[in-house]
Amino acid sequence: MVNRASRWSAADYARNAAFVPALGEPALALLDPQPGELILDLGCGDGALTARIAESGARVIGLDSSPEMVDAARARGIDAFVADAETLGLDGQAERFGRFDAVFSNAALHWMLDAGAVARGVFALLREGGRFVGEMGGAGNLALMRGALRAELEGRGYAVPASDPQWYASVEAFHVSMERPALSESNRVDRTGDPAPERGRAVGERLRGPNDGPSRRAGRRSRRFPGGR
Repeated sequence: MVNRASRWSAADYARNAAFVPALGEPALALLDPQPGELILDLGCGDGALTARIAESGARVIGLDSSPEMVDAARARGIDAFVADAETLGLDGQAERFGRFDAVFSNAALHWMLDAGAVARGVFALLREGGRFVGEMGGAGNLALMRGALRAELEGRGYAVPASDPQWYASVEAFHVSMERPALSESNRVDRTGDPAPERGRAVGERLRGPNDGPSRRAGRRSRRFPGGR
């Protein structure tokens, strides 16, 4: 289900939030798109970073829940579509394009409240060896400002939702949300149709990783199926 609080004006975004794709450059460097790769930009917005991916020579498809933002991306020449990231399923995608070499997402995952559903869709769309690179707001993001806004609204008598309309995950919560769907997808069948428990274990090891301690930032992550480059 699309987050009802996620409503966007392409003109307002370009005027007031152009810094967001600019701050996404490190995530784009982590993606390291290569010529000929097929890449999905999940939550592509107005296509600013999607266009940068295309400049690498990769083939890129953008998805966003906002029709207005998709129109703005298409105005840049991006092959963009309106879609709900929590119910990913591009009809005929595998037959038309093959599976994606990578899924990329910048400053969008925290608007997708069913993280498990998003992860299941992402890993189902990736080819064996494909990678998932994303940046998002982490635990504590804007906590003081959000708390102050909530207190002010409540003080003025407004009905405030019990929970925030964003998902700012801790490192541990993010790992859980990604790891279970990755294990499920890799254990289901390998690409020849045979059960693949070894692949499932490898995914879990890659997700945990020797450097993924609590001190690492929750926001920027690269997730790769085993067998990747």
